[in-house]
Amino acid sequence: MQKQLTDLQNEALAAATEHIREQRKRNANSRMIAVCLTCLLVVAIVCATVLGCTAIMAQQETIREQQYALNMQYAGLSGLLSGAEIVTEYADTGDGDNGTAVVGDGNVFAGGNYNGESN
Repeated sequence: MQKQLTDLQNEALAAATEHIREQRKRNANSRMIAVCLTCLLVVAIVCATVLGCTAIMAQQETIREQQYALNMQYAGLSGLLSGAEIVTEYADTGDGDNGTAVVGDGNVFAGGNYNGESN
């Protein structure tokens, strides 16, 4: 009877020991999976950050180029308009209202040119 009890205790201890070993293996595997997933997540975040920064830099370069082009257009227009005189003329539209006409060949205002002659 004593031997059966001892054998039963030994079997219980062996089963418990095996269960603990399996738990340790599962925990180690879970840790390894967590570490791998964390590494993959870090790599994905770094790659996304690099791609995002590259896109932002390209956008900034485009904005700088557009600003440069606008500055060049402004400089060209300033050169064309330097010394220009702005004159406001009024023309009778025929309905009692006066409208603003711009002096120049081919200017059409209320059915005629600047001088009021019809085309």
